[in-house]
Amino acid sequence: MLACKTIATLFFLTVYVLIFAVVPNAVAQDSGLVRVQVDLDGTSVSINGSEISQDSFGNSLEAKQWFILKLPVGEYRFVLSHIEYSPFKELVTVYKDRVTNLHRFFVDTEKAVPVDTLPEVVSIVKVLTDPDSAVVVLDGTADTLLAPCEVELSIGKHELSALSDGFEELSHQLNITGADPVTLLFNLEFQQPERLTAEDLGLVKEQPIILGREEEATMIKAKYNSLAESFAIIPLGQGLLARFVMGDDVSKESNALIISGVLLTGGAYLLGKVLSERKLREIQAFNEVAIRKNIEIKEGNKVIDKLVDEQNATLIAKWLSDNRDRGRVIVQTK
Repeated sequence: MLACKTIATLFFLTVYVLIFAVVPNAVAQDSGLVRVQVDLDGTSVSINGSEISQDSFGNSLEAKQWFILKLPVGEYRFVLSHIEYSPFKELVTVYKDRVTNLHRFFVDTEKAVPVDTLPEVVSIVKVLTDPDSAVVVLDGTADTLLAPCEVELSIGKHELSALSDGFEELSHQLNITGADPVTLLFNLEFQQPERLTAEDLGLVKEQPIILGREEEATMIKAKYNSLAESFAIIPLGQGLLARFVMGDDVSKESNALIISGVLLTGGAYLLGKVLSERKLREIQAFNEVAIRKNIEIKEGNKVIDKLVDEQNATLIAKWLSDNRDRGRVIVQTK
């Protein structure tokens, strides 16, 4: 029984704490009032970027629209806007248990000017190029101009490019911020010259002599060895076969075949050996001469390559010197 009373007491204490202590402290928040008054119908009001519903305009006083908002204590960004006027922005501080007044009366001098009635701000840009008569491309369009020329550019970023035969294309991004005139001078850079060759200088480089292949001699020997093998089968093989099968009855004919086969086989083998060795000597002799000649050709070609490299180095040095002050855009403003 005592335990039950104890549990009941703890339960009611918990409920008391939740209702009378925790909850009020959690929801209680200091607040104040803001009274907003405007003089035009159709005025929209936003607080910290959130627009207030038109249902909030619950009161009317002599055609002057006003309403009251209850807000927690703190600072708020109010914006009062009307379609025909410039927005009115105000930082309002809400104090505890106080009314803060915010009045906005629009006047004609604050009327917003429609965007389509504003005059377009343009800058006259004069484009000069070195060399003259370069093609000028504006913002990558197909329409081109011929320098020197003048173009009207609106506010914002624009890209102008200049092109001319024999010169590198040069581009420049121009940011127009007002109506001040601008002059652009494109100093185009000469294109890098193509590398000269020996033929351009009237010089002829010799081609090395192709060396003979010793395999040719081996091929000759293999050809006659194959012929010798054929003679060993016909007629030498026929003679031996006839004697083995027919015996002495064909000894005369078989002997003739055997002798001719031996002679032809040996002759083909010896002839192949002689011809292959002679061919090998010819190839070796040719290669000895060719190797010496190739050394001379290589040295001669080195001299030609050196002359070509010297001419190319001179050409590049002149190109770099001619381009020392080029490849840049000079911008002049007044």
